[in-house]
Amino acid sequence: MDLLPKATQHFGVRKYFEMPGVALALVHAANSGERVGWHFHETPHLTFILRGTVVEGTKRAIHHCAAGQLLFHGGFEPHYNRNVENDIRCLHIDFSPDYLANIAHGQNKLQGIFDVESSEIKLLCYKAFKEVVLADDLSPSSIHGIALDILSQLLFCEVSARNPRPLWVGRLQELLKDKSSETFSLDELSHELNIHPVHLSRSFSRYFRCTLGEYVRSVRVEKSLRLMSRRNLSLTEIATTCGFADQSHFTRSFKRIMGVTPSSYRKIIAS
Repeated sequence: MDLLPKATQHFGVRKYFEMPGVALALVHAANSGERVGWHFHETPHLTFILRGTVVEGTKRAIHHCAAGQLLFHGGFEPHYNRNVENDIRCLHIDFSPDYLANIAHGQNKLQGIFDVESSEIKLLCYKAFKEVVLADDLSPSSIHGIALDILSQLLFCEVSARNPRPLWVGRLQELLKDKSSETFSLDELSHELNIHPVHLSRSFSRYFRCTLGEYVRSVRVEKSLRLMSRRNLSLTEIATTCGFADQSHFTRSFKRIMGVTPSSYRKIIAS
């Protein structure tokens, strides 16, 4: 480890916010082919890809990251980065080790480098990005609160992964994400999972911390956000692709979750 360089900051920082225990950096690398060799960061952090693609290599795997992908990095974990497309934009959220340990009540098990699949956490990352771009006097407090929500969700997912849960929960999660553009009735889902509809209805909020409808809408909105940077897609096409009945339905659901309309958020991305 002593032979690897320590990164004191993230490459290509354009905006930076620092709060107690948390730092957030908006990164923009405009040149294709740039490479950052093997290095490590002392602080645990999340990297969220907003636009473009980048390759990240670790000792165990190579991650081909695209818009909407979220990686967690434990402290002192060696990795390298190679940009493979122009105009890479991403968000880094750093947590001080002491702060993370305090929030986790000494039970922090977040180690290594791994993909974070949670749509809820990704939606929070998009909200943090919105605050970074708007950047008014209230943004630091708002960003701090969002970062704490992200950390809380991340720790909840880690604890849930360690605790036994019924097989149908994982199957249902995969089904709703893979086929989020489709509409399923409770009876259809129950038949697919081979469990009683009443059991599914009563147990869903225990494992997903929301209703079935809220979960599917959040997955669809998160998917739409990944498509926002594709300038060749209209909002109507994005709405249809993500499973919304029409653009009006898309706009209502999007604004309820993100606080702004899809067209407003697209302008934020363009900025």
